[in-house]
Amino acid sequence: MRLKTEERSLYQVVYLTRIVVTVPMPAIDHPQLADLVRETRQRLELSQVKFAAKLGVSFQSINRWENGRTKPLPIALKQIESLLHQMGEAGQDLLAKYFSE
Repeated sequence: MRLKTEERSLYQVVYLTRIVVTVPMPAIDHPQLADLVRETRQRLELSQVKFAAKLGVSFQSINRWENGRTKPLPIALKQIESLLHQMGEAGQDLLAKYFSE
């Protein structure tokens, strides 16, 4: 079975991303990860569904992260960090709290 061009391209992008990209995970405790996700989402004034779409994950993932049942993958944490940078001054306190070295 051949994939459609769009599907094949999407698959290749996902496949290459998983192999090529390695992102170190910041040293954030598990309970703090839940707070980071929730505070970032609330600061952006997004629902869990809209925040999930922005990060390219499922609503269930956001819900599990915020409830501390699972941890975000390092690539998702990098996306959250990037969103905080894009927020400018509004995201600086969260960057300092969770991503300072």
